[in-house]
Amino acid sequence: MEKEAFFGIDLGEKNSIISFYDLEMPEPESVSTVAGSESFQIPTFIAKRKGLGQWFYGEEAKEQVRCGAAYGVDRLLERALNQEEVVIEEEVYAASDLLLLFLRKLIHLPEKLYVIGELYALGISVQKVDEKTLRLFTPFPKLLNIPRERFFVVEHRESFYHYALNSNSALWLNDVALFDYQNNHLSRLVLQRNRTTSPQVITFDEDHAGALLNNKDQEFKLFAEKALTGRSVSSVYLIGDGFDGDWMNESLAVVCKGRRVFLGKNLYSKGAAYIAAQKSKNLDWPYIYMGDHELKVNLLLKVYNNSNLEFHTLIPAGISWYDVRGECEVLLDGTPEVEIWVQRPEVRHPMVEVLSLPNLPERPPKATRLRITAIPTSDSDIHVQIKDMGFGEIYKSSGLHWDFELSYKDK
Repeated sequence: MEKEAFFGIDLGEKNSIISFYDLEMPEPESVSTVAGSESFQIPTFIAKRKGLGQWFYGEEAKEQVRCGAAYGVDRLLERALNQEEVVIEEEVYAASDLLLLFLRKLIHLPEKLYVIGELYALGISVQKVDEKTLRLFTPFPKLLNIPRERFFVVEHRESFYHYALNSNSALWLNDVALFDYQNNHLSRLVLQRNRTTSPQVITFDEDHAGALLNNKDQEFKLFAEKALTGRSVSSVYLIGDGFDGDWMNESLAVVCKGRRVFLGKNLYSKGAAYIAAQKSKNLDWPYIYMGDHELKVNLLLKVYNNSNLEFHTLIPAGISWYDVRGECEVLLDGTPEVEIWVQRPEVRHPMVEVLSLPNLPERPPKATRLRITAIPTSDSDIHVQIKDMGFGEIYKSSGLHWDFELSYKDK
């Protein structure tokens, strides 16, 4: 059986990086377009040859433009998010189509340079995920011929969290820090694990320094001291072009004191490859990331399964709310109501929501089949619909359904 490959792309405004992974590899590997080097960055740039329908991408596209043979388009992600159009030789192109073309070319790169399995799942990591981002990428799985359930768009911080916790456990025995210095903006994240919960809840402490303007070494030293002093930090990652050059002297001494430090640019793409594997294959993962877009509660049903009383998870916490939908069918045994058990991962005792079903036709026990559908509308709000499905030919469906809006922002 051919191996399944999981791709991760760090999609940046200026440069992008692609990594690939299979479950037998020790960790994802990033693709270099220069043989034998660690030159992983590929310009997020596309160009069309003048007078022809030939398209180039990356460094080759830039070279074609430099020599006057092609028209180039930069800022692909920004233009696509803003629903811009680009005019080339009097022909109009949607920026989203050009971004799609760039991604198509990018995901074919690993198979050209390496012996790998067939692409099974794809993770795309971007700086920020919001509704505009979701709208842009919604049609992409079908257009890239990837099943929707194997296509993931995540923020950089989630990629960092997956990369960090897939590394050697000695590197995340305590907190893990990341300093990101790109596009003249320095920020930092400190990953923290709540060891008292199961699964462990992951949170981030975040801060921003903006641009380092005068003495970069001294300014970064002060920023790092503020982030690391008083914490137990096992490892630190320095990500981005801003750390290029031999300017870190005093600051590096602060960062390296008593901890492992890693400098590079391909962490986000590797993290996205890990995400593609973990989420598409439902691999065991004893952590929950509680970011801005992750559902904050578990929705559970208490059901009998082969005479055994158990909890059925309708929707799990820690999954991006826009990426999940829960649905199941149950037989009603008792009063016309459904109990939804709601539990925050960090809280031991759940809450119970009793959802009444007025006007439900009277039937014998276990002769009413209900379809329960739960769709999050935010990270703390969930729309629940319960529909009477009847009971085969014996009891026809009444056609009734009941809708409930559940909110847990302040609970």
